[in-house]
Amino acid sequence: MEMIDSLFKPRGTDDDGLIRECLIDFYTSSGKRKPDQIIIFRDGVSESQFNEVLNIELDQIIEACKFLDEKWNPKFTLIIAQKDHHTKIFIPGAPENVPLGTVVDNKVCHPRNYDFCMCSHAGMIFSGHPCKYRYGSIQAGY
Repeated sequence: MEMIDSLFKPRGTDDDGLIRECLIDFYTSSGKRKPDQIIIFRDGVSESQFNEVLNIELDQIIEACKFLDEKWNPKFTLIIAQKDHHTKIFIPGAPENVPLGTVVDNKVCHPRNYDFCMCSHAGMIFSGHPCKYRYGSIQAGY
């Protein structure tokens, strides 16, 4: 995983950062409204890098929000999609893959984390390799 290093940069730099630019675009295009909730989809993160995303990337996103309005506390939902894992989903005794859209959210999922697996694409016969999603919500300022 490569950390995203330009999510927020203070004024005076050539680049304001991706998140600050997106927030300003949203604010100007939506009649000067700020979102109450921000949903972030992130790909390419391994199990060992979840804390790095939370501690570095999410902090930069919150900093960008605070830079625009110190009193603004949106709720964040962070969804991390993993394709590089060893989870396979299959129908016992059946030669075909599980149907597209199949979601598994118990038994084989992490006992404490919020995660689920979803077969969102067609695969070769007997190779149901789902995308694994891990998510969490926080309120800025906490």
